Amino acid sequence: MCYNVALFRANELMTSNTPQGAIFFTLLLMFPEIANGKKAHKALKPPSDSMDNKEFAKTRKRLKKTQKELASLLGISLKAVCSYEQGWRSIPGHVERQLIFLLARKIYRLKECKNCWDIRNCPDEKKLNCPAWEFDSGKFCWFTTGTLCENTPHKTWSEKILMCKKCVIMKKLM
Repeated sequence: MCYNVALFRANELMTSNTPQGAIFFTLLLMFPEIANGKKAHKALKPPSDSMDNKEFAKTRKRLKKTQKELASLLGISLKAVCSYEQGWRSIPGHVERQLIFLLARKIYRLKECKNCWDIRNCPDEKKLNCPAWEFDSGKFCWFTTGTLCENTPHKTWSEKILMCKKCVIMKKLM
């Protein structure tokens, strides 16, 4: 369907006072690629700083779990796991966090790991103000929002995980 025809049909729907017409018209104005043959789920997919579908599938395989087993572990539907792996849905922060946590538990059981403050040689003053030190979670510093790795606590998971993915602690894990 060409863009002009789609715009005309959306306008017809909108003037008929249907909510679907108004939604379609708005989406068409925002995402003209929908009318130009691209699949809607690709066109509407928001930019994401979180785990991508390939990373999600790779982590599931490292855990040696089927999609059904992983869905059960994460408390989500099998359909959601399939959608994440196909790239049809972006992976929510809480799912990413739990998946990395499961991977960390499996890996840390197999090898001896040091705490983050020892690896990064954090001074005592910094350690005393850091939640990773306070909660004795030096092997799971990436899990705790508010750590002082870059001397500034991050307020959201998405900000934090971006920084953590560049860190030596997370690189050992992934």
